[in-house]
Amino acid sequence: MGSSQSTDNKNIPAPALVDASGTATAATPIVFTVTVLDAKLLPEETIGSCDPRAVVTLNSPGYAVQRAETKTRSNNCPIWKQGFTFSLDPSCADQASVTVDVETLKGTKNVGKVSVPFKSILHREYMDEKYPLPAHHDGTTPIIRIVFEVVNFANHARRASADVHRRPSASAPCTQAE
Repeated sequence: MGSSQSTDNKNIPAPALVDASGTATAATPIVFTVTVLDAKLLPEETIGSCDPRAVVTLNSPGYAVQRAETKTRSNNCPIWKQGFTFSLDPSCADQASVTVDVETLKGTKNVGKVSVPFKSILHREYMDEKYPLPAHHDGTTPIIRIVFEVVNFANHARRASADVHRRPSASAPCTQAE
């Protein structure tokens, strides 16, 4: 299962992989992190803020679903800056995907979802992207910023050196004009 882990670890050990039946596999997994940084312009609830959280899910055919979630924040422009470490059997990289759902705590309403094919994460090794969520009834479009980084994979040399490690910072303050 994904665990809360700082994204600046240099040598994260590869956790064991477990298939859908609960059996450990012998494959050396790909280890990667998903850091949910922030969101902007999330819709307000009828009473106050939407109290959002982000739920990160790794879906890989034949393997147990890995899931982690951020802490709930009490505003419509949350800054989470929470990283989670996941592992994936290399043979499943082409079929796997990472989904980030933004939900409200009140009623667990789904505000929006981003789904990223794992092969695009593996190909780029490091992605710091802003993703649009479904537009509000007033036409504004919420944005979520997520960083993906491949940390450990036998066939990929990690590009970030110990001296120049990428450290994502939160986006600019929440405003209408972006």
